[in-house]
Amino acid sequence: MKEDDAYRKLAEKWDYPDSSRFRKILEAIMTLEEANLLCEMPTPTPTEDLVKKVNMSQESLEKKLHELACRGLVITGKKGHMAPASMGQLHDASLSSAEEHIPAGVYDLWRDFHDKEWEEDLIDILTRRSRTVEGLPSMRVLPAWKAIEASPNIRPEQLLPYENMREILKGASKLAVVNCPCRRAQRECDSPLEVCLQLNRSADYSLGRGAATRELPLEEAITLMDSVGEAGLVHTVANCIFTHRIICNCCSCCCPLIGPLIHHGKPPRDGMAPSRFQATADKDTCTGCQDCVEQCPFGVIEMSKFPSSKKLKAVVDTEQCMGCGVCVLKCSTGALTMELVRPVEYIPEERVIPTAPMPKRQ
Repeated sequence: MKEDDAYRKLAEKWDYPDSSRFRKILEAIMTLEEANLLCEMPTPTPTEDLVKKVNMSQESLEKKLHELACRGLVITGKKGHMAPASMGQLHDASLSSAEEHIPAGVYDLWRDFHDKEWEEDLIDILTRRSRTVEGLPSMRVLPAWKAIEASPNIRPEQLLPYENMREILKGASKLAVVNCPCRRAQRECDSPLEVCLQLNRSADYSLGRGAATRELPLEEAITLMDSVGEAGLVHTVANCIFTHRIICNCCSCCCPLIGPLIHHGKPPRDGMAPSRFQATADKDTCTGCQDCVEQCPFGVIEMSKFPSSKKLKAVVDTEQCMGCGVCVLKCSTGALTMELVRPVEYIPEERVIPTAPMPKRQ
């Protein structure tokens, strides 16, 4: 392979072969020799097979692969080692690594690339490319548990195990937390960083490569998930009944899921599935404080005039409410509550995403 080809080959794999900004990221996070090594594992490859391809002893190779895994540049699993499968996986794995593995200036490079190139393309990824075989969004909002608890019209048995934060956490064999890769790079708000929850094998993997800041006992994990909702962050998970790997906690300013949709004026439901719930406001209880308007991550609450009141009252756009529950947690008067509006079968059993090439940039 020619000296310049490895970086380009990886950039092509991750859909940006001609981006000078992305090229700078690759040159900052890996050497040319490491880029060549990543090119040898486009799919999961056992160590013994890699030894035959590279000029390294098995001992040296295993040491290098572990180092690359710690840096988020190699994903290691039961079938072997491979380069991150997508741009999103490279972004999340590398930027959630321990601080010592993130080179100086890389946050700025990722932010520049995101703002100038990636964000606009994420609209197409979210609304078209990253869809299940049924055409559904690949990610779903998970309601804040305390918002459900504070809603008198919802019975406990109506909350399914895979949308019940308490049950999800109780069912995990291990829990760990890593720093949010998105807020690390974007730095658009002061929301907490240590909030990306890893479950089961993902927790084991994050702890093993040193990305997790700590393992969490159950009660501490419950407290953390309650606190992120109160901080205005939105729980997001894979859109299927298997909530067993990662629970992200997203803001609208830094998140590559919510942010691009909001920033480009797209309805959030075009790119993400709402929960089975939606918020509703009681105009008689609402005092018109407008806290919910300021706190709604999706901007779907406005103040409206009612003939029976001199004060403006909160009104939820039920067509666009994502059912996260943040507004309910922020409402000091209890005027906002959650309502169950979608059936059990709304959440698909599986999430199968067919691969589609990135459209050529104009």
